[in-house]
Amino acid sequence: MSSLKPTLPKTQRQWQQRQRGLPKDALQLVHDAPVPIPQPGEVLVRISHVAPTPIVWKMMGLMPGFMRRNAVPEIEATGTVVDANGSAFEVGTKVMGMIDENDHFRRGRGVLSEYALFKKGNLSPIPPNLNLTTAAGIMTGGITAYRSLVEAGHIKAGSRVFINGGTTASGIAAIQVAKIYDAGEIVVSCSAASSELVKELGAHEAIDYKASPLTTQLTNDYSSEPFDIVMDCIGSHSLFVASPAFLKPTGIYAAIAIDVPRDSSWLHAAWLFTNLLGDIIWPKWLGGTPRQFVFASTPIEETRMVYAAKWAGEGKLKVLIDSVHNSEQKGVMTAYERAMSGRAKGKILINMEKD
Repeated sequence: MSSLKPTLPKTQRQWQQRQRGLPKDALQLVHDAPVPIPQPGEVLVRISHVAPTPIVWKMMGLMPGFMRRNAVPEIEATGTVVDANGSAFEVGTKVMGMIDENDHFRRGRGVLSEYALFKKGNLSPIPPNLNLTTAAGIMTGGITAYRSLVEAGHIKAGSRVFINGGTTASGIAAIQVAKIYDAGEIVVSCSAASSELVKELGAHEAIDYKASPLTTQLTNDYSSEPFDIVMDCIGSHSLFVASPAFLKPTGIYAAIAIDVPRDSSWLHAAWLFTNLLGDIIWPKWLGGTPRQFVFASTPIEETRMVYAAKWAGEGKLKVLIDSVHNSEQKGVMTAYERAMSGRAKGKILINMEKD
């Protein structure tokens, strides 16, 4: 590693959003986008692997096109520092990092490009036991699990935890974090085919959500021994409404997503957001669900990043990689189709490095 900045190109390949819609309609690959120049407090990184997140492709189809024109997709990636810009990093350091959601949605910053800017506080060196591929996705998964289970759920040894969406990237991280905290019972929902996978990660029981309604199974099997924490990685309003049957009166329901279908209309999306708002603020005495609901949004925060990096370095938090795709048209569209299918088991990655 060196403090000397390498000679950088003036332009780069970069994916940009051109209109509202699904990725296949909204995105365009630009071959002459300018390589950005870091401002004070920023670090320039040559991107290696990008880990798409659901909120990005969901909002791609919901936010008005004029608000997102030329915006760069995605917020999490690994890469190599090429301009440390006076920070503590050295040129050549392999890093994992995230873009603030505010910077992404308001300023159009993203990482689906050959080079990207990060705030210096939003980067962490990749632990020696990981590489540019295996570290991709550590941050969002680890930060989300920490926010939901530790900060919101106050998990402790012996806690009973239910994770809805056990094979989502966040669900996979949550199983491992619950295990780190020595949870008494970790139950997850997944398909029957994924049962052994989640148990290998640390889950004690797996519920096949396809066998019968999930709320019915939870009520029948766990009403006598309810959970301390429900972490909902899918964003099911109906699951929260039914939660008094299987969540302790003192328990926490932490949702990290809204279940917006890929072809959702504005009207349908507005209804889903209304349900979310009701879950958060509707008082019990007016008929609200009598359980504490937390929408566990995950802004980047130093403590969360430190724990995610620490656990990854200790080998206690790992990313399961579903698939890796190249950064050309076919590869990127295949990656998004896989992400939107709901069938991925772990992280889908896009390799921005040229072959």
